Amino acid sequence: MSATPITMPMALSLAVLAYFIIGLVLAKWSMGLTGMTSCVLLALFRVVSIPEAFNGATNKLLIMLAGLYVVSGAFAKTQLMSHIQTVMLRLQNKKGMALLLGVFGLTVALGQFLPSAVLVPFMGTFTMVLSTDTTSDVTPSRLMMAITGLSPMCQMVFPIATGLMNFAVFNAYYENFTTSNDQLLTVWEPFLFRIIPYALVFLWCVVGYRILPREGVLKENDLVQVDKSKSKAAFYTPVQEKIVYVVFTLVMLTLVFSMQLGDLMYIVPGIGALVLAYTKTMTLSHIKEHMCSDVVFLIIGILSLSSALAKTGAGKFLGESILGLMGSNATPVSFLVLVCVVAVVMTSLMSNLATAAVLIPVAAVTAITAGWNPKPYVLSIYTMAFCAILLPSASSAAAIGHAFAGYNLKDSLKFTIPFSIIGILGCVIAFYICY
Repeated sequence: MSATPITMPMALSLAVLAYFIIGLVLAKWSMGLTGMTSCVLLALFRVVSIPEAFNGATNKLLIMLAGLYVVSGAFAKTQLMSHIQTVMLRLQNKKGMALLLGVFGLTVALGQFLPSAVLVPFMGTFTMVLSTDTTSDVTPSRLMMAITGLSPMCQMVFPIATGLMNFAVFNAYYENFTTSNDQLLTVWEPFLFRIIPYALVFLWCVVGYRILPREGVLKENDLVQVDKSKSKAAFYTPVQEKIVYVVFTLVMLTLVFSMQLGDLMYIVPGIGALVLAYTKTMTLSHIKEHMCSDVVFLIIGILSLSSALAKTGAGKFLGESILGLMGSNATPVSFLVLVCVVAVVMTSLMSNLATAAVLIPVAAVTAITAGWNPKPYVLSIYTMAFCAILLPSASSAAAIGHAFAGYNLKDSLKFTIPFSIIGILGCVIAFYICY
């Protein structure tokens, strides 16, 4: 493969990419600020024109995601969460495998609606006050270590709720490098691929929890416990609650039938947000909070940077360089394993989204340069970027989960290393089955 000669625009694009990566690794400022600074640098150095440097802000995928964040944020405040908490409290009378499967099942269910940063402490405060049998192998510490791994990995796996927008999020990271529409994901592909590694790590949690000591260093009294005496006041009136359910259901149905609706899919979530605003179901301040989140600005930076890398040829140069480093023995599977391992290491040092944002465009352009299908690499990276259990530094949720479990690193690694390896194995199996 002949090397692409490097030009000044390519060099400047790679320099901005380096800033983007370093900014996310250091985490001294917000992800959104890093993303928007990248846009400014692209325009300042005249790598691309000013409109092109900020074209991520007008991308149809971002418009859809901003509306989805509003609708999903509204749904998260419904009484459904209170009903789920009631179900959780009933688990206190369960023991052994029934308790184990009940807690893990709820973790999976809640993971389709709540981010791990919310789900882990939510499950932690509940789990630590469970009235478990003192002779049972199912202890709070063991449960929490497994929950810490399941929460991020099960997040938005199933094609319901916010999980239906997975394909659009993934495509946004690498669509500028594609050479045909066949290289972009469809609505069901993320679920069909990710369910395999997730099922394997779920099975590991069910059978492998016994490898952990029965109790961690921390005790129940060292942690904040759930106040079960107070019922949470409803956020919506009964009419508003119904409006949220109707809007949420219609928006989700739009994503299910995305192939039939075409570009209409991208504006329906925004219409849903407008309905919530005009009916005063959500205040403008709450809508702006979700629509202008840090993640939105991060995605703007990703879209604009990937566009610049594609236009200048820097993406192709980067892909050729990576393949050159791998040598003549580079195969689709060896590259898949490599990106999975790198994703696990990176997500242990920086945030899940930052890891995916950095690795997905690089892996996708490398795969396309080699003539491979980029889809399994994109899906594997996103899967393993959310394998945030190896170290407490993997995320705020991981730090909270490790603290609740109370194990020292020597003990926790007995469980977390196999968890990560099994996740990678699941991606390899999914690669062979799906692609």
